[in-house]
Amino acid sequence: MLLVTVGAAFVVAALFVRVLRPLLVVVLALTALLWILPQIPVKNATFQSVVLIAGLVRHVLHHSVQNGLIQYRRWGTAMLSHHHL
Repeated sequence: MLLVTVGAAFVVAALFVRVLRPLLVVVLALTALLWILPQIPVKNATFQSVVLIAGLVRHVLHHSVQNGLIQYRRWGTAMLSHHHL
């Protein structure tokens, strides 16, 4: 039972690290963009800001999901090979 609890704690911790780190990057990037963009004199800046932010979020999330899946696959393979030995 203790082993299951420790394993579950590790899985939850890994999920938090995988989810929170990309979210932190997105929040920091959005904050920087929202601070910088109003200072740039462009026509229809609101529309361009929305497009830019949406593109950035999509890009970051795409790479985060890709990297997360690769890491989970490696971790899962390592766990399976360890337990089968």
